[in-house]
Amino acid sequence: MHGSASASASGGHPKSNGGSAKGSSKTSTSGSKNVSSKVSSKGSSKGSSKGSSRGSSGGSSGGSSSEENKKKEEALPEYQRLSIIVFKGGFHDSYNKQHVALFIEHTNDLQSDADDAWRLNMIDIEGAERAWTIRESVNRDPTASDLFANQVIVKIFHVGYGAEGQRDRRLRDTIYNSRIDNVNPEFNCQRWLEYALMRLVHARFLNQRREGSSSLSCL
Repeated sequence: MHGSASASASGGHPKSNGGSAKGSSKTSTSGSKNVSSKVSSKGSSKGSSKGSSRGSSGGSSGGSSSEENKKKEEALPEYQRLSIIVFKGGFHDSYNKQHVALFIEHTNDLQSDADDAWRLNMIDIEGAERAWTIRESVNRDPTASDLFANQVIVKIFHVGYGAEGQRDRRLRDTIYNSRIDNVNPEFNCQRWLEYALMRLVHARFLNQRREGSSSLSCL
């Protein structure tokens, strides 16, 4: 019951840099060149005032643009799309040989796929009988694996906006801390998936009747 995932996904949010007030010194210098002593003060003051106004307007424009981009970024909705990943069980593919995992895609766009998500978390278990351990793969796309068989979307969560939404780890932490039974020799990844889904039900992420139970129909 082993499966692996292999493909990186790019993520992150671009930031815009604000403008600078370089025009001030250049303009004020050119305004005072090649003028008589009578007019030098006028030329200098005119050039200086023009340059300073241009420089300040450019700076405020750049700063304003940067602030606007920051506000837009903070206003972006953050979603976490939870799904079950099923991997083939090798040459003799059968129900009890299939490997399963839970997959979280962090995205701003509900129409996007894993390639467009800015972060990916796949959580499953690895090991052998009575020696299972939790495993987490970050920013690897399991659908790119040669053993990938199926992906079943369980639920999409709206976790907030901007940086606050990006920091939300409640779904990930609940899954990651699901029970591992290394006493029962029949415990495996499929049983771990059942425990993880029930833990999500108890934590009120899922509705037991509609989402928790029906999700297991993919197996």
